[in-house]
Amino acid sequence: MTDTPANTITPPPQGFWADAPTIGQGGTPEQARAFADEMVRTGAMTREGADAALKAGGTEPAPADTRSEQAKTFDVTFAPPPAPEGYHLDYMNRLPPGTDTNTVAQFHVAATSWLHEIQMPANIGAAMVERALETGRRLEGVSGPALALWKQEQAVAFDRIAKTPERAAQLRAYAADVLAMATKSPEFSTGLLKSGARFDATVLMNLGLHGERLAARRAMS
Repeated sequence: MTDTPANTITPPPQGFWADAPTIGQGGTPEQARAFADEMVRTGAMTREGADAALKAGGTEPAPADTRSEQAKTFDVTFAPPPAPEGYHLDYMNRLPPGTDTNTVAQFHVAATSWLHEIQMPANIGAAMVERALETGRRLEGVSGPALALWKQEQAVAFDRIAKTPERAAQLRAYAADVLAMATKSPEFSTGLLKSGARFDATVLMNLGLHGERLAARRAMS
């Protein structure tokens, strides 16, 4: 005698569904959809029959997954971004002493909401924001020739990482696209555009590579 895995539902006889053609009574919509999916997986119902049973029980079927296999593989590699609260930013030694806690809270909401909206992975997004904060502090009081020299050094470092002038130009364009994206939380991107931190080679490269990923994903749709 073999044990039935706890997460597997043994389907009833096929004839059962002719007598009870509904799914979803007495549970949540998510439970109903999960049950319907299991019926399809085990062969007890066709996808069309399961969807019809869900509707008869008052539950709308989940939208069809129309992604290509290439897109599915891409989405597994680059997991969906977390909710804003899933971005954990470390402000230790990255803010001027005495920064008001309300100011920090407002910045945090703006930054994490923006990262979520542009779909940036959690670890990359947090590291990029922290780098921008560090750079902003280093540039305090820097202006004129010193700032111009720093920007030139960052441009050279960026080009070196990109390896070719053509790729460097494309990545810069991708970065600009990301910063120009329309979001419900534009405060962070607006602040970054006004800040010298956007010229930092690491910040710019992270933006460019993310823009490249977004463009690649759109091309698969």
